[in-house]
Amino acid sequence: TGTTASKLANLTVEARGEFGVLVDGPGEFRMDGVDVEVQLGVGVGANNVGRLVMSDVRMTGPVTAENANAQQDIATSLNSAAYGLVVVGATKAELEEVNISGFALFGALLVDSDTTWRGGDVSGNLGTGLMVHGNIAVLDGVSVCESLQGQRLMPPYGAVFAGGAEVTTTDMVVCRNEMWGVLQDNA
Repeated sequence: TGTTASKLANLTVEARGEFGVLVDGPGEFRMDGVDVEVQLGVGVGANNVGRLVMSDVRMTGPVTAENANAQQDIATSLNSAAYGLVVVGATKAELEEVNISGFALFGALLVDSDTTWRGGDVSGNLGTGLMVHGNIAVLDGVSVCESLQGQRLMPPYGAVFAGGAEVTTTDMVVCRNEMWGVLQDNA
């Protein structure tokens, strides 16, 4: 990102390794009306972005309830669609109607980022649906459902809030996860 806002709008990105979309830098980045279809790697990654704005964005991986048992025991971005959304160190992340499904490690991982997320869902992911680690998150009308266990020993979690995170939820739905709904640890 630079001094003027960068924008990605109204298209489909097919990711077959590494990142479908990778954003880095202190400026502003906007995504609107974007579908990210991931076979391998990460759907969207944002690192140390000043402002990240996502509206009507879908990240979809290949994991389903029907094939969860066949997924790799040790998933990485080299052998699976590992992460839907990874945001690290964002000064401000604003998400609206963001939907994430079908990933092998995390649907959404928000680390040390000031995040507001309104509407959308994180569903049908293997492992953890949504994790907020550190900083502040406001989740309004977000659903986190159907986190899958597969053959893994580690239990799946719908949502994990940890690392000193301050999380405020309104009308959040956590449902039908195969093990734990919400884990709150030092948050």
